Amino acid sequence: MGKLVERVTGDGARAILITPSLYDQTGRQKQACCSGVNDALKACADGVRQIAKRHADAVDVVEFNAPMAAINAEWQAKDPAFTVVGKDRVHPGAAGHLVMAYLFLKAQGVPDTVAVMELDAGMKGVVKQENCTITDTAILAVCEGFACLERALPFPIGQREQPALELVPFLSELNREILKVSHLETGKYELRIDGKPILTAASEALARGINMAVERDTPQYKQALTVEELVTKRHKLKEVIRHG
Repeated sequence: MGKLVERVTGDGARAILITPSLYDQTGRQKQACCSGVNDALKACADGVRQIAKRHADAVDVVEFNAPMAAINAEWQAKDPAFTVVGKDRVHPGAAGHLVMAYLFLKAQGVPDTVAVMELDAGMKGVVKQENCTITDTAILAVCEGFACLERALPFPIGQREQPALELVPFLSELNREILKVSHLETGKYELRIDGKPILTAASEALARGINMAVERDTPQYKQALTVEELVTKRHKLKEVIRHG
């Protein structure tokens, strides 16, 4: 690995090293436990950090092992059968992979915001528009609606990945698509996009802000699913070529 890093950084590129993911040697899974395996992986992680230290100006390190072990320790204190990886103690499932994606993206400094749309019904105007452009303020003036073009899509999280949302703050730190409307008259309001009902929310909830990234019926979420499908097809095509 040291030689590979030297070649990569010698060509002027920046290398990103990762520590090994977790072997669960503390949980009460049915799979036999090979005690000591994760201790060996932690030693490998130390080796990764040593390589990175020698090339500090051109190498980043993403930690997997220690954060995943910390999640395991917290949740196994409540449920000894819990594991952030798979039942075989090694391979993370969908939720574990989302945890790893969160750790990797956070280490890369990825922005947390899809878009922020903040409006004031009392002022009848736009307070904040982050990573988006809000228009048609004349319509907003009668508190009936507005048009918005967002510059990013929410990340679609499937049912198998849902458990990860209890383990890491993925939504609040990497998937914020916030709609906030203050100074509405007290009551409940229906949100529609392109004329289609999306959700009903109280004025208090709208004043606090609603994360639209979890709303599956929005056009932007459906567009994100289309992108996900294309990425999955591309991945499978690469696998066919590789093994064909």
